[in-house]
Amino acid sequence: MIRGAAGWFVRSRLVGQAIWIGAGVGMVVGLVFGLLFFWVLPQWFGLGWTIVIWGTTAAGILIAILRRWNIDNLRKGLDAETLVGQTIERAITAENCAVAHSVTKIAKVGDIDHIVTTPKAVWVIETKYGRVPKKKFPRVLDRIAANMCSVRKQMPDKKTVRGCLVLAFHPGIVKECYWGTNPCGGQEKINAYSLPSLAEFEKEIREEIK
Repeated sequence: MIRGAAGWFVRSRLVGQAIWIGAGVGMVVGLVFGLLFFWVLPQWFGLGWTIVIWGTTAAGILIAILRRWNIDNLRKGLDAETLVGQTIERAITAENCAVAHSVTKIAKVGDIDHIVTTPKAVWVIETKYGRVPKKKFPRVLDRIAANMCSVRKQMPDKKTVRGCLVLAFHPGIVKECYWGTNPCGGQEKINAYSLPSLAEFEKEIREEIK
């Protein structure tokens, strides 16, 4: 299995968001200079151009604000993926084990944050920074279930595929069991862990290596 850095997929999105913010800020700066010219040389500009300038400036500011909010969320996601990736790396210490981060090629939906293979099973792991909103939680579970189904199809020896949701910085739940629906209509069991149960999560992976 190809090994990549934990959070690679999120890092690539962060770069894209940074480019958008740069474009928005550049737009605002350029239009500020345009307004200065308008005040100094009003005979060159009419009311129409003034409206266009203010409207475009407002759009640029809005883009920067929205993208900045999205970057904050992506940074939290990156922190979560990095923490869970480090936990996994500590657990994988034996032969016939491997881990891959930010897997996109075989993912059915989006990317798979971490895939861990042990002699007994394959773990499909989704990470989140903290609590998932109640309305979005079923979609997160179904995404994991879809990717579990996709990974299972890639396993020639039909290993057990385990689904995990890790809420890396959520102080609440210790360990809970949920079910997600895969694209074929089947149900997939998904264990959820949080910050207090990361040690148990690591222990369970280690136990499969023995």
